Amino acid sequence: PILKPLRLPTDYVFTRPDATVASIRAGLDRLPAGALLRLRLPRLDDFGYAALARMLQPEALARGLTLMLDREPGLSRELGCGLHASSKLWPTLASRPVPAHLPFVVSVHSANELSRLAALDVDAAVLGHVLATPTHEGQPGLGWDGFAKAVWECGLPVYAIGGVGPADHERIWAAGGQGSAGIGAYWP
Repeated sequence: PILKPLRLPTDYVFTRPDATVASIRAGLDRLPAGALLRLRLPRLDDFGYAALARMLQPEALARGLTLMLDREPGLSRELGCGLHASSKLWPTLASRPVPAHLPFVVSVHSANELSRLAALDVDAAVLGHVLATPTHEGQPGLGWDGFAKAVWECGLPVYAIGGVGPADHERIWAAGGQGSAGIGAYWP
C-alpha cells in the first residue's frame, strides 16, 4: 500500500465521450508526461472500442502515457492496458480482474464506496464530483472537506474529479489525494 501512490502519476486524463480518433491523436502530445489516459467512449460499440484501443496503445506508450480501458477486463489483459472499472462494473467483481503489473482504478462517489474496495486490490480510486460541474448540474459536490475526509479514511490513492484540474494539485495533495482526473481541464 505504501508503494501504490509512488507508482501512480498525478494526472488522470479521460477522453471526451464524443472524441474522435483524430482529436485524441491531436491531443496526445499536449497531455502531461506519465499520465493515465482513460479511453472513455461510451457511444462506441465493443468492436470499435477494441480496434481503437489496439491502434492507440503503441502511440500512448510512445508518449509515456498509460492507456486505461473501461470495458471487459479481458481486453485490458490482452493489450497490456490498465483497467478503469466504472461504478456499475466494480461492484460485480469478486477479485482483481487484471494482473498486478497493470493499473486497476475504479470510480466511486462516496466514502462508503471507498471502504468497500479493499477486497478488490485496487491501485487507486477516482472520487467525485468534488466541485460543481456542468455534467452534474444541480447536484452538490463533495466539497474539499468531504473529499479530504473520504480520502483520509480509505488508505488508497484517490484522484479528485469534478470541477478540478492540474491547477488544483496543491489543494488535492493537502486533502490527501493523489492528483486530478478529468476531461475539460486536459483537452482544449
